[in-house]
Amino acid sequence: MKHFFLKLKVFLFLLIIIGTNGQAATKQMEYLDRGVVAVKTNNGVFLSWRFLGNDDAKTGFNIYRDGVKINDTPITTKTNYVDGKGGTSSRYVVKAVLNNKEIDESASTSVWGQQYKTLTLKRPGTNYEANDMS
Repeated sequence: MKHFFLKLKVFLFLLIIIGTNGQAATKQMEYLDRGVVAVKTNNGVFLSWRFLGNDDAKTGFNIYRDGVKINDTPITTKTNYVDGKGGTSSRYVVKAVLNNKEIDESASTSVWGQQYKTLTLKRPGTNYEANDMS
């Protein structure tokens, strides 16, 4: 009888592991783009972008200003860059690089006119105020 319960425990343990293995590997993520932001600063143009949840750990990035690549080698240690030669009329594209091949590119982004972005709220009703915790 003792031997039977031991086999049953092992069987149930293996069944649980096998049954949950496929579910643990699946993760649901919302779709996000690179979210490139370009802001004029005293030192040039500050660029920032997202490292996505499905990016390989070895992913690097090339930056293009007005269609011309401005970094010598892919940027692999950060997701921001200061372009000392950029101006308010510059347009930027960030391209993801993996194994020396550009695999993805952002939409073309213009430089913000200010150091902040004004957002228009879509109010769900006339009594709604931003910051009212509803």
